[in-house]
Amino acid sequence: CEFVGVGPGGYESALARVSIVDWNNAVLLDTYVKVNQPVTDYRTFVSGIREEHLEDGIAVDADKCLEIVKKILKGRILVGHGLKCDLGVMGIQH
Repeated sequence: CEFVGVGPGGYESALARVSIVDWNNAVLLDTYVKVNQPVTDYRTFVSGIREEHLEDGIAVDADKCLEIVKKILKGRILVGHGLKCDLGVMGIQH
């Protein structure tokens, strides 16, 4: 996952991109996510996210994205870096 900053100073994280691959590195999901709050820090130097990535027609609605992510993750073992943070920002318990 990649996050952008929202709120004063951009210190609060909001989901802006989700990428999920399987054991064989096949891409199961790779999408930008519409942020429901004004973005105050794109964190581009870390995230690679730019304003145009989050525009209509490119980014997926956040609620729809979370539905898709939950379906993909159901019953699976997760391996990755920073999963606790990623899942926490998405509000997913696994």
